[in-house]
Amino acid sequence: MTPRGPEPHTRSILPPPAIEPLWTVRKGQRLFHAQIFQNHQGYEVRFVSDGQWFATQSFASREHAVWHADLFQRDLLTEGWVKTTR
Repeated sequence: MTPRGPEPHTRSILPPPAIEPLWTVRKGQRLFHAQIFQNHQGYEVRFVSDGQWFATQSFASREHAVWHADLFQRDLLTEGWVKTTR
């Protein structure tokens, strides 16, 4: 007898990752923010500019992902962006 894979109705479907906001900055009418979420390989930081996905970077640890996002925020602040709360 040939082994079969799982029946379609028994496959587990993973819920979408929980996305956690890290920070938001504003410059004039423009908004830029960072989000973090965990995936099967570690953590991803997603950067969003004016509501549109801008870039994503993957990291093995949450600590490194947050550190990188904070470094990016510091660069934006030196260019005139301002911290904000949503």
